[in-house]
Amino acid sequence: MADAGITTWDSKHFYNLWRPIVGIRQRASGNSADLNWLPLEAPENGASDSSTSEFSFYVSGHATFGLAIFEVLRRFYETDDIPFEFQSDEYNGKTMDSITRRARPARTRRYRSFTQAETENFLSRIYLGVHWRID
Repeated sequence: MADAGITTWDSKHFYNLWRPIVGIRQRASGNSADLNWLPLEAPENGASDSSTSEFSFYVSGHATFGLAIFEVLRRFYETDDIPFEFQSDEYNGKTMDSITRRARPARTRRYRSFTQAETENFLSRIYLGVHWRID
């Protein structure tokens, strides 16, 4: 995990690429600007609807840590096909939604394999609007 973190942040500082919220709002790469575009992510305290991390998007630390742990699990168990369940703190029945100000419902995800969870973990960063598919 430490090696994954070190190489990820080394790459982030080397490439120094902007996140979707910055590029979309500031008309990066020749695209039209959309000053009202908001990512799905919001800070835990609900203070703003326009959060973005203070560091470069490439490469995704979240995806990298997910890939590292699932690879460790595959090697330890010598198989990828182990069904399991996971519940995020975001949907535990207690966390408040920053827009509706109500508790989000409890949701448990069920996975057939480590690869399925690893893929969903990576894609979640795109859905939140904090990463592009390339990282």
